[in-house]
Amino acid sequence: MLEKWKLYKIVAFRKGLTDADKMVCFALLDHMGSTGKIFPSNKRIQIMTGYSERQINRSTKKLHDLDLIHKEKQKGKNFYTPNFHIIEKKYDKTVLQTMTPPSPPTQ
Repeated sequence: MLEKWKLYKIVAFRKGLTDADKMVCFALLDHMGSTGKIFPSNKRIQIMTGYSERQINRSTKKLHDLDLIHKEKQKGKNFYTPNFHIIEKKYDKTVLQTMTPPSPPTQ
């Protein structure tokens, strides 16, 4: 669950993403289950965001191209998986570098 929020943060502050891209990504992440799979229909995302199906397709393609979400089509239905491997590269490393090392235990 923590990875989901870290990915939210990466998407929210990512330059080059439009508001539509961010809203579609947030709608997708909102549908993530305990297995990590995401499979809402485009119609469901349309209802949530108010964007057209064409805009949703453009946004999901852009998110896939930027390696934020993995998009896969099976039997005419879209399935998505969040790419949590970018969290270590973009979030955790920079946070760990700015942290001061813990002090040694006292006796």
